[in-house]
Amino acid sequence: MLAAIELALAFSAFGYITIPPVSLTIMPLPVLVGALLFGPAEGRFLAPYLG
Repeated sequence: MLAAIELALAFSAFGYITIPPVSLTIMPLPVLVGALLFGPAEGRFLAPYLG
């Protein structure tokens, strides 16, 4: 479920907060929640650049 949330944030406008001239992203939040709930070893697989 957390991976699905991460994908939804990545491919929609909901994952980005744009306040000119800064653009922020909230896409790491599902990874952080997964790492806190399941531990760093399982949370690592939620992050595509780490898994």
